[in-house]
Amino acid sequence: MGFIDALDNVLANAKGRRLAARDRQKVLDNLKPGHTYWAIRSNGYRQDRPWVTPFTLETYTFKRERVLGILMANGGYPAANLVNDGVVLYPERPTIEILTAQEQGELNQANSSEEYEQLRVKLRKRLAREYPQAARRPMVEVKA
Repeated sequence: MGFIDALDNVLANAKGRRLAARDRQKVLDNLKPGHTYWAIRSNGYRQDRPWVTPFTLETYTFKRERVLGILMANGGYPAANLVNDGVVLYPERPTIEILTAQEQGELNQANSSEEYEQLRVKLRKRLAREYPQAARRPMVEVKA
């Protein structure tokens, strides 16, 4: 690799980092305090643990911190760190196929497979009423 190739790589990487920083800043500028955003978290699905739910839906509500004025997610995590970590935030629920931890806990109260299916059907109907736009969307294809 010659000097020109190395210089070209350095300049291309710098441009990529600048564009990525600009995109992250656009996301941060568009976040509204008090609005609930949704994110899909991978639980690291493995073949030897089929009982583990592969994905969990998380909710984040942001508010401005008083002293510095930066946006903080519920739990005290800065919004900038979430965006820098590559978390994709959706302004509304992306799908009812992926459940939040609380909804998964409701299903785990079942004592039998029949009761589990009944609870699951009830939960899907309730979620379809609460989030009609998410009920119409197909399952989001996410890689674990």
